[in-house]
Amino acid sequence: MNPAERARWFGEGARLLDVGTGAGFPGLPLAIVFPGTRVTLLDGTRKKTDFLSVVVEALGFEGVEVVNGRAEELARNPEHREKYDVVASRALAGLPELAELTLPFCKIGGMSVALKGADVEAEAKSAASAAAQMGASKTLVRSINLGQRPQADTVVVWHKTSPTPRAFPRRTGIPHKRPLAVPAPAARKAATPEAITSTAPPTKDST
Repeated sequence: MNPAERARWFGEGARLLDVGTGAGFPGLPLAIVFPGTRVTLLDGTRKKTDFLSVVVEALGFEGVEVVNGRAEELARNPEHREKYDVVASRALAGLPELAELTLPFCKIGGMSVALKGADVEAEAKSAASAAAQMGASKTLVRSINLGQRPQADTVVVWHKTSPTPRAFPRRTGIPHKRPLAVPAPAARKAATPEAITSTAPPTKDST
């Protein structure tokens, strides 16, 4: 990332949301590296967010907010919907589901960044339809090295180019049960070859 890109995405006053933050990664390290960025840590487990609140207070992070809740619900809150420059996530879900859970938070011109393991090209292709429905442009896949690991990790990036329709994200649990790139069980049996192609059937990595 060049200096202009760092200033654009992580400059003074930029907003970053870490979805499914767990123990605070990558949100807390990014808050340390980019102190001018306003970071929100989101997780649905109360024990985790209680722990993070203690850590944030102890470290004196004034620009870090901890929120307990579900992404499907928070994304419908006007204070959070399409308000973030960067939305980060780890391998908490398949990419079709991540597209629906993260892109509604991105402002137009913002980006969703998903940290995944190696060999995600097929999964990224299966998520292209879901990302497009959320208002994203084409999928970018880049390899990165995080410390002394035998295999390189992968970052999947979606740039938000148009508003997310009001119908998304769907209610809690539905993005996981019925990812947008995957036909519903009943629909799979009745689907024609043309329909299967248009919905980009899942690979083993995305089921």
